[in-house]
Amino acid sequence: MGVSFLTISIAFIIYYLESEKRRYIYLFSIFFSLAMLVKPFAIFFAIPIFYFILKKYGLARLLSKPVYASVLFICLAPFIAWRGYMNYGERFVGTPHSSWMFNGDGIRFRPAFWYWIFGERVGNLILGVWGVPMLLMGSLTINKKTRSLAIFLLGSLLYLFTIATANVRHDYYQIYIVPSISILFAFGISWLWENISDKRVLIASFLISFSSMFVVGWYNIRDFYKVNRPQMVTAGLAVQRLTGPEDKVIAPYNGDTAFLYHTDRFGWPIVELPINELVDLGADYYVSFDFNEDAARYSQIYETVEKTSEYIILNLNKKI
Repeated sequence: MGVSFLTISIAFIIYYLESEKRRYIYLFSIFFSLAMLVKPFAIFFAIPIFYFILKKYGLARLLSKPVYASVLFICLAPFIAWRGYMNYGERFVGTPHSSWMFNGDGIRFRPAFWYWIFGERVGNLILGVWGVPMLLMGSLTINKKTRSLAIFLLGSLLYLFTIATANVRHDYYQIYIVPSISILFAFGISWLWENISDKRVLIASFLISFSSMFVVGWYNIRDFYKVNRPQMVTAGLAVQRLTGPEDKVIAPYNGDTAFLYHTDRFGWPIVELPINELVDLGADYYVSFDFNEDAARYSQIYETVEKTSEYIILNLNKKI
């Protein structure tokens, strides 16, 4: 969703730069604001956007036009207000610890960084090896006509280089660079279509390359769709059956939200506070499929709703 909002916002800023119709820049600010609310990583793409606006109009005109101040306000105010509410609101929610994402292990620009980001993730998982030549060709064919679309590429590189550790450790962080890859890929296809006369050979080559790319990519990512702990699915369905849609659930899985996702409820993926404090914050049920020490201890305090060989569900509103 964040990538979709970001892509739409950049489309509107391109329309604005081409036509200078004011409605486009306001539509840009609305969608960019939504992108920031979903994932603040969208801010990396604001830098190249600002560069292109500055290059076209100059700093003096930017500072003299109140429309740009209003656009900046629309882009950032909702995000700032939301973060303020999370950290200082009536019911403290807080934001996850995030300093490790930038360069917490010092991997930025080391050989392993280049291997995992551009070799393994971009080259192998996303492009399935066979798509790499098309990406490189697209990068080399950027010209004055397509330069405005290259803001995706600049924003993507800034994002990868800044959020270095998280991008190396987790393959899902690269979702923000997919629009850049798609656009550069399209540039490469367009250049070949315009410069190779024998279209039959070209189409046959495309079909072979694309098929190979998807086969290699799917082979590499197929295991990502396996559920390593099927008990969490069973426990999640039990929570959906035994609790109400508005109930909040503690579904601990070492901080991973996968288990909580299967419950289809709001709540906590980790027991981050004493259990009684989480109850005060609104927790209604505790569910576990590990039968660890916490589950054993809590079952001596709170009523058991259901217990099987795979999971246990406790009602935190009823003490024994």
